[in-house]
Amino acid sequence: MDTNASLKDLLPIQTTALDLEAIPTVNARDLHAFLAVGKDFSTWIKDRIAKFGFVDGQDFVCTESLISPNLGSSKSRAQRTIEYHLTLDSLGRTRVQTHSGQQMLLTVQ
Repeated sequence: MDTNASLKDLLPIQTTALDLEAIPTVNARDLHAFLAVGKDFSTWIKDRIAKFGFVDGQDFVCTESLISPNLGSSKSRAQRTIEYHLTLDSLGRTRVQTHSGQQMLLTVQ
């Protein structure tokens, strides 16, 4: 069953610099969490990029950040994460599948 949804109603839209221009994007981690995907994030996003032929610097932008350690954890050092910011144009060309198997076409209105 196909469902149409507006990104503006579902996820925060951010502004990301792409070729010296401010472009509206969605954080791929937010999309991954919203869809409740069964795969881990890094595998899922790499699969999406390969499947749809996304191009770094055109369809998405990567940024690196450090996450502070959980003080109660045995991992006491900061961990590097890579954030993927997907352009709304690239999302408009894809269908995403929710954890329940439902197909969803994301649109921007």
